[in-house]
Amino acid sequence: MKRNILRRSKIPNTQFHRHPLFTNVVLATASLCLTLIIAEFALRSVFSSDSHRPFEFRIPDPILGWSLEPNTSFINEIPEGKVLVTYNSQGWRDLEHALEKPDGVFRILILGDSFMEASSVKLENTFSRQLEGFAHAAGKNVEVINMGVAGYGTLQEYLVFQNIGHLYDPDLILLGFYDGNDLINNSLELSSLLTEEGQITNARPFLDLNEPDTWMLTPVDFEGAERSYIEHKAALNSQKNSLIQKIILLRLLNAGIARIPVPAFLRSEESARGPADSSDREGVLMGVNYCVEPAEYTRAWIATERIFTKFKQAVEAYGAQLVVFTVPALEEVSVEYMKAVEADVAHPEKLCFEQAPGHARLSRLLNQLDIDQISLLPDFRRAMREEGIELYQSDLHWNPKGHSLAAERILSELTRRGFLPP
Repeated sequence: MKRNILRRSKIPNTQFHRHPLFTNVVLATASLCLTLIIAEFALRSVFSSDSHRPFEFRIPDPILGWSLEPNTSFINEIPEGKVLVTYNSQGWRDLEHALEKPDGVFRILILGDSFMEASSVKLENTFSRQLEGFAHAAGKNVEVINMGVAGYGTLQEYLVFQNIGHLYDPDLILLGFYDGNDLINNSLELSSLLTEEGQITNARPFLDLNEPDTWMLTPVDFEGAERSYIEHKAALNSQKNSLIQKIILLRLLNAGIARIPVPAFLRSEESARGPADSSDREGVLMGVNYCVEPAEYTRAWIATERIFTKFKQAVEAYGAQLVVFTVPALEEVSVEYMKAVEADVAHPEKLCFEQAPGHARLSRLLNQLDIDQISLLPDFRRAMREEGIELYQSDLHWNPKGHSLAAERILSELTRRGFLPP
């Protein structure tokens, strides 16, 4: 009786027993699917399904070339994490500011490029917000307004002040000069040498050096930029609705496949640099740090000198003061990174990173024009080399500690030199 019960309770000999390979494939597939589902949900806690890149929110501007889209918020994903980026109602990476200056307030206007826009750190960690915070902690009634925009050169920064910034009645203009690409952005010649075949260089205005005795700017192709902008936004919207963008695993896989392997020091989105695929191109990209200044950089410095001359005149005409501070590049600060860059270029013997020729050249120019200047290079080198403090992120821009060091040192110098009210 017992044997009959056991015999009837035996599991029938199914196809899973007859085909063990088929069984293993089914189990492996089910396990893989479960793993992918778990990974997808885990990644959604790290990556936003609606993330964007900052360049998606640049809108064409007939004077400046481009500006930031007002009243915009998006998530910027970088290797260090997710950053909420918000542009205020006037199209700046900042808090809202009233046009009329309150009584008793000392206003500082910040101008610069991607280091000042700072879309890879939280708003409270940006240079402008930390500068105001340190000033308040020191008992100074200071209001800091940030009008930095990624990719801008000195001419565009001047145009921001001349057309918009002066309306806020600032007492002090702080301009961050990044020699890593500001000379390229100021020079039609250098920008043209980096332009790919079939592209145009009139997305931004340039000073026309063919008219040395007059202030003439090259026109911006606003109509062409608008057409490209509309087409680009349509393509982005179509892409966002695709399966690749909705499933984060597929999006990361697609990004990995599409990534072009370029030297690490050339991967900054706003650095305007590309792979050193020829000696001429390398000279344009790295020429600001060459021991012997290339002729095209000499002409770029001439354009920059004329822009700063005009800039100073405009600032003083509105009763304000202009102070320029240097924004050190990582390859000018970190010894390890210097060596990595030198090992990655065709002509390392031409480079003088340690001497920082771009900073020295800027200092001579500003001295000649009697423009006050603050160099952050010694402080950044001391912090990284002697104190071991990391100041940069993977995108080659400052991390929160870099912004904090810059704000602290500049406030100290402004106070010491008597720029700020007691």
